[in-house]
Amino acid sequence: MVLLGVLTAMKQLLILSTLCLSLLVVTPTAFADYKAGLDAYNQGDYTTAKKEWEPLAKKGHVVAQYSLGWMYGHGLGVAEDNTEAFKWYTLAAEQGLSKAQFSLARSFALGKGTTQNIDEAFKWYSRAGIQGHVKAQYSLGSLYENGLGAIQDNEAAIKWYTRAAIQGHTKAQYSLGYLYENGLGAPQDIELAIELYTHAAEQGHAISQYRLGLVYYNGDGIPQDYKAAFKWSMLAAEQGDAESQYNVGLMYDTGKGVA
Repeated sequence: MVLLGVLTAMKQLLILSTLCLSLLVVTPTAFADYKAGLDAYNQGDYTTAKKEWEPLAKKGHVVAQYSLGWMYGHGLGVAEDNTEAFKWYTLAAEQGLSKAQFSLARSFALGKGTTQNIDEAFKWYSRAGIQGHVKAQYSLGSLYENGLGAIQDNEAAIKWYTRAAIQGHTKAQYSLGYLYENGLGAPQDIELAIELYTHAAEQGHAISQYRLGLVYYNGDGIPQDYKAAFKWSMLAAEQGDAESQYNVGLMYDTGKGVA
């Protein structure tokens, strides 16, 4: 059910973005054709959507190119074909569309439809991230933190995680919190780490909930608070985090933080 929810959300995001970007079309006929494809896509008629979008894509319509790449990449109305998706993502990315740049970067990172190439992934994540694409910004932070496609650089990781965290990206908030908690790439700042973990934890990020449980339980740089530790550990445990489940059991045994 979670996976289906994610895919639905991604489709809705595509629909919204393509509707807005289709306003860039320069001719009424092209707009009408794209709109017809968009209406069909909204109704789940992917065959008609492809029929409307493919001629536009071949003429250089950037959003139609991206949309075709998406359809091939996810097997919507066509057999899933990552090589074909890669082709259309490339054409749209080269025209500057940030969503296409991100999708192209992921294709390179995962070796989908092309040979895996982390350097190319880094290049395209960078182009999308500069335009404000939040997932690309998080991905850049991760690449810098782990020294993939670039020299390992926690300061650069903080820069990109911060940009994504400001936009509400939970994994970026967690990763940024972890760097601040441990003084990696910046002076240690436990209060800021807790603030970042809390933002992510309140959105249901289990690992952030687990980290909050530990910080409050151990009193690392802050007053010890067993009740807060129990609260966050329980939330993570309920999501299946094994270490949090163990910690909750330990707190029940010792009576720490248990009302």
